[in-house]
Amino acid sequence: MRVQVQPLLSRGEFRPASVLRAEAPKTGELSICDSKDYKTGVVTAVAQLIDVKDPLKPALLPELLEARLLRLKSGRMQITGTERVGPTNYKQTWDVEVVERA
Repeated sequence: MRVQVQPLLSRGEFRPASVLRAEAPKTGELSICDSKDYKTGVVTAVAQLIDVKDPLKPALLPELLEARLLRLKSGRMQITGTERVGPTNYKQTWDVEVVERA
């Protein structure tokens, strides 16, 4: 499904509302599936935002490991998990709005 995603955290800390309002959300195809984490070797739910125009490009946002749905209501959802930035893992929550269903 095509969605718009706004990351709510930066390196595990909440981003100011003024920054969230000023930044355009990323638009792409939401994919959530079980996948093996290359670093730990553990199979986990992984959320990715894939570029619709070029699915072979890297994901539009760092993938969410251990992804889980926090809330789903009226075409909006929040997905939380862990994002890896370099060697460090940070908590992250995506605010997701469905813009087109497949």
